[in-house]
Amino acid sequence: MSIGVLGRLAWALATAGVGAFWIRRARRLGLKTSFSLSFVKALGFVCLALSLFWGVVWLTIACFRITYPFELEWIGGAMRDHVERFLHHQPFYVPPGGGWFPYEYPPLYPWVCAQLLKWFPLPAFAVMRGVSIFSTIGCAVLIALWTKQLTAGSTQSALWSTLAAGLFLAAYRVTGAWYDLERLDMLFLFLSLLGIYALDKGRIGTLTASFAFTLAFFTKQQALLFIVAAVLALWHLRDWRSLCLLLGLTGGGCVVAVLLLNRATNGWFWFYCFRVPLSNGIHAVLALLFLYNDLPLYAPLIILIALLGWQTVHQMPLREKTLLFAMTAAGVLGSWLSRAHWGGDQNVLMTAYLFIGIMACTCAAYASEAHSYLQPGLLGLTLAQFVAIAYNPLAQIPHRQNREAGQRYLKEVQTLERGGEVLCLDHGGFTVPPHFQIMGLLDVLNTLHQMPLGLARALEAKRYSAILTEGLPGTKDVFGQMLYTFYRPVQRWNETTPWVVTGFLTPAPQRPVYIWRPR
Repeated sequence: MSIGVLGRLAWALATAGVGAFWIRRARRLGLKTSFSLSFVKALGFVCLALSLFWGVVWLTIACFRITYPFELEWIGGAMRDHVERFLHHQPFYVPPGGGWFPYEYPPLYPWVCAQLLKWFPLPAFAVMRGVSIFSTIGCAVLIALWTKQLTAGSTQSALWSTLAAGLFLAAYRVTGAWYDLERLDMLFLFLSLLGIYALDKGRIGTLTASFAFTLAFFTKQQALLFIVAAVLALWHLRDWRSLCLLLGLTGGGCVVAVLLLNRATNGWFWFYCFRVPLSNGIHAVLALLFLYNDLPLYAPLIILIALLGWQTVHQMPLREKTLLFAMTAAGVLGSWLSRAHWGGDQNVLMTAYLFIGIMACTCAAYASEAHSYLQPGLLGLTLAQFVAIAYNPLAQIPHRQNREAGQRYLKEVQTLERGGEVLCLDHGGFTVPPHFQIMGLLDVLNTLHQMPLGLARALEAKRYSAILTEGLPGTKDVFGQMLYTFYRPVQRWNETTPWVVTGFLTPAPQRPVYIWRPR
């Protein structure tokens, strides 16, 4: 761990301990208040100001980044290739070979972006990021609305529902700075939250929830956890009409659409969207990382839930608390399973942190309503959580050096393409035609346990006039063996500044760019 990470964890754990001690002591002694009313109001004002501040900061960063001409995140360029496939009516789920093949994602996000590109003649990255930005704003609104609904029995409802949305926006960096990327996660999260919020709105709400959950599933498979949570919650509530409607529409819609897509793609939809993810399995070391590194960062809110959750259970209406606990369990479980999955980056923490925030704010609203003397401690823990997830906004904005690095790489690729087809193994979006990216290839190799036949034939035939890699592949893996057999590295340069500024920063000095030529 870095010093910064250790410092965050130490602060989170220490403030959680202090907050737990104060709340337990206040409840045991029945302290009416040891703070003036003006101090409590000031504390609430500071928390609300931080909610507004981090919301404005995120939106400002998003505005700066939306026009950036290169991928913000390592896989962003390849995601643009996904959009281009739909835009030009090309086959999407195709056999893995020497050309393009997709990631392990359902098709809704790239399809939506492609449809928008037909209406708005903008750069693809700008449209893709625009979808994420509007989805994030929608998420914040739905979080506030749902939390206000959950805390309707408290006079503090407006305060804590606003703080729930603020905590979500403040978590931008600790969840990977993903809210405005050219990735599918925010659309998935918005559709899932829409389904959750609408579920408790009668028959029309159930219809809306069914439609939203189905769309969320075809954005990211993890939506299945929220669908199961909704089914279990309705079963527990004995709401048979809503349960049958949800199962019929969501279950039937998902199953029928999967069968049709699988048939239309000769089975490749199932291969990429289900067989590939399941082949990665669960890794115990990564699962433990979630428990000792990720969850402790939210210790102030977790301790708040632990101390006041039981009291909240007795105060909340049955329907609201059932849905809240079911969806929180699904959100935390989804983050845990994704974190334990090979390739699970910080973005997978969004659902856990989001629902922990909603649960904590709900508990705080009811606790402060029943015992006003707890308000300083509850606001203090919330303030401590804001501090624990604070970040440097300037570090997320691409600078001139980043643009220049991307332009140098693009110029080199275009120069190489004059001699024939070029394969950029680590980056999508640079070559014409586009090709697979290394992460997609590794997923396929991990599933098939052998080189795809089409790719093997392409290497043997020396189809590519040049191949670009970052670092040298291993000589023991199947792809590395074939690459060394038919190609050799002839040029190397160290790119000191990455154009990718979010997540895995690449290229980097420790991973120089190699140009391979046929032997």
